[in-house]
This record gives sequence, structure tokens and C-alpha cells, in this order.
Amino acid sequence: MTADFKVKAVIPASGTGTRFGGKTPKQFLPICGEPILKRTLEVYESCSFVDEIAVSVPEGYIEQVRGYGFNKLKHVVKGMSARADSVFAALKAIDPFDGVVLVHDGVRLFVTEELIKSVACEAYEHGAAIAAVPILETVKLADKNGLVADTPDRKMLWRAQTPQGFRYGMILRAYEQAAKDGVLHEATDDSYLVERLGLPVRLVEGDVLNMKITSKQDFLLAEALIISKDKGRI
Repeated sequence: MTADFKVKAVIPASGTGTRFGGKTPKQFLPICGEPILKRTLEVYESCSFVDEIAVSVPEGYIEQVRGYGFNKLKHVVKGMSARADSVFAALKAIDPFDGVVLVHDGVRLFVTEELIKSVACEAYEHGAAIAAVPILETVKLADKNGLVADTPDRKMLWRAQTPQGFRYGMILRAYEQAAKDGVLHEATDDSYLVERLGLPVRLVEGDVLNMKITSKQDFLLAEALIISKDKGRI
């Protein structure tokens, strides 16, 4: 696919990985020989319709990431402890343009070009779109005492993933408004900030394999998936 609109990607990858454990942030851990972040960036580098990539990383890793040698990686900026601050820093590094910004977690290395394309096209047409998967299990809402308070209709529930795509002007305005209102740190994803403006966000069905590595168990599963893919089993 060659999009008739510009697409730029923002990759937040500045977390310290405290939940994962260890001295090295998980996005820089080698998995089957390559750092997790490098594998994620490789997907966006190979997408013909992605024009530019900006990534936010911890201060001590800026030169390492620049050394990956990706042609589309135009901006490597110092990230912050909070994800939203890191996204904002990378977003501000991009020159203003008329097109779509895709925000993607640096530790979601199994994203496909097809999913990236779908989110980008929906975002361009509707202003905002996110990858998400329907929740198939029954979900319970709990009260403060650990008792079931409600059982919501699972047909209405989706689990958000990335990429999340937005017209550039829309996502920049959403971040600027959240910063002005002092609620930037409340954002666990980018869609939330757009929703705060009262703007609609389209759901694009994602991929259950588009996992986010947050634990050692996730890492082992990701390693097994790569080995299986290399052997042609997936």
C-alpha cells in the first residue's frame, strides 16, 4: 500500500521496566538476538507508507537507538517517567503536517503492517482510530471490599492496543489541552486524551498476537512466538 497521505509514527519507549525487574529496561533486552525495541522499529521502518519515526527513550540510550541505523528514524528524544509525557516529547519533535500520527508501544513487537495500515486509513478518514480486541471472557466489576458490584455486557467491552492513530492536529490539541488541565499523567493511552475533547474514536479490530511485553512471562511467550515463526509454525 502507498498511502495518499503522510503517516508518521511516535514510539514511546522510555519506561524503566520496574515491574519487569532487572537493571536494563525491558525494551532494550535482547530477544532471540535483537533488542525488543529494535524489532518493533523494524516493522515501522519496513512499512512503505510510514514516512517518519520519532521515538522517546531513557537518556542513556539515545545514542544506542540512533545506532540502529533506521533511515526513517528522524527523532530520538529523551523520554519521561510517565508514558504520556514521553509521547508528548516525541510528538513535539515532529514538524507539523497534514496527515496521521500513529502512536505505538515500543514493546509491541508483533504488530503487523496490515494492522498499521488499517488504523492509519481509519484515522485519516474519521480523525481517530485505535486497534483493539473484543473481550471474550466474562468481566466483573468489583467494589472496594472485593465483592462483585456488576457484570457488564462483554459485547460492549474491548481491550485497547496500539497503534492508535490520529490526525496530527487533533492529537497535538488533545495533548496540549491535557497538559493545560494538569491531567496528562492520568492518560494510560492516547485515545483517552482525544475522548476528553468529546471527539469520536473508531475501533479497528486488532490481533491477539499484538501483545505488550510487561512481564517475564510475556517475554518467554514472545520468545517462543519468534522461534515458532522462524520455523514456519505460525
